[in-house]
Amino acid sequence: MTKVVLTTAQNARSGQRAHAKTVSRVTTVSTRTVRIVAGKTNTVTTALNPAGRKLIATFKRLRVKLTLSLVVGRAHILVATRTLTITANPK
Repeated sequence: MTKVVLTTAQNARSGQRAHAKTVSRVTTVSTRTVRIVAGKTNTVTTALNPAGRKLIATFKRLRVKLTLSLVVGRAHILVATRTLTITANPK
């Protein structure tokens, strides 16, 4: 089994004053578990969860980190990470 996770980091101020700390929050915007046969190439499509849909509606573009990991029992072995930009569909 292979698990695909899309996450995004958002920077927010922790207060309303000019000297307020900037806090980074990581939000998972999509998750998908797929089975890929060894030696084969597979295209994986995944839908955004409600948090991801809200962010894409607000910002129109969303920079996400794709993490691909191999699931063996309870262990998750990191295979690859990529940074992608998701854009909203024009209406």
